[in-house]
Amino acid sequence: MKIVIAIDSFKGSLSSFELGEAIEKGIKRVYSDAEVKKVPIADGGEGTVEALVDGTGGRFVDMEVKGPLMKPIDARYGIMGNDKTAVIEMASASGLPLIKLEERNPRKTTTYGTGELIKDAIQKGCREFIIGIGGSATNDAGLGMLQALGYKFFDKKGRKLGAGGEIMEQELGKDVAEIPGAGAAGGLGGGFLAFLEGELRPGIDIVFEKVKLAQEIEGADFVITGEGRIDFQSVMGKAPTGVSKLCQKYGIPVIAIAGCVADDADAVHDYGIEALFSAINYPISLEEAMSRDRARTFVEKNSEEIFRLIRVCEKKFG
Repeated sequence: MKIVIAIDSFKGSLSSFELGEAIEKGIKRVYSDAEVKKVPIADGGEGTVEALVDGTGGRFVDMEVKGPLMKPIDARYGIMGNDKTAVIEMASASGLPLIKLEERNPRKTTTYGTGELIKDAIQKGCREFIIGIGGSATNDAGLGMLQALGYKFFDKKGRKLGAGGEIMEQELGKDVAEIPGAGAAGGLGGGFLAFLEGELRPGIDIVFEKVKLAQEIEGADFVITGEGRIDFQSVMGKAPTGVSKLCQKYGIPVIAIAGCVADDADAVHDYGIEALFSAINYPISLEEAMSRDRARTFVEKNSEEIFRLIRVCEKKFG
């Protein structure tokens, strides 16, 4: 039996890689000789760096950069296993959670730190960049990022310009406002398009391509997917239904495990997820449920029970 585990992280609890390890242990208690492949995934949001680094045997880089208010902060990015592709979440350096509520003024915040991460990766030899642009604390159209990379901006009289995105169309002749995704992250998407010849793509497509998910699921008997919470929104570009849509092409049944299965989660059945299981076995506080050790135990045990049921059905119906 071949089983592929392609599960998104349980945000604030276990990473995609850690969940894969726990599920594999549960499966092996029932099918000790099963071929189990673990493919870390994400939908382009939080956890994308970890999924692509873990999924390709890459490495993490920790460094100090300037945060949204130009104060020093610690940030992290990843370099994939090919040693040429950097994976960066702009929220790591320029994200909203990095500043206090009373400091959240988009006129003052900058993407400079994101540019510092890019510059460091360039210096380490990276020439391809995958950059998640969600969770922004900024509205500078990527100018801070560009300044960190060496760009300088002046008006027609030679005066140095501050933050703002109106120079783009006037000076470069590129109207990025109408391009889907250009306004994301305070215009950072537009900055990549206008200055760095970037391409905007759904994060889930990039992740699946880089971890070679289509090739990994070939010949699988089951695929296990999931995320922290499955509800009706899971059909809107989230990882589990992205996995199930891909599996539908090959006729592979998909089982999902989640920390929480909402009342409206049955919408995902129309997208190829055959069965849904909650990892929570009994009433428990949210804090305890998100405890790494408890979550790992729950996921491992429920995975075992799922495959015990599969084994019974296999024996009964051949």
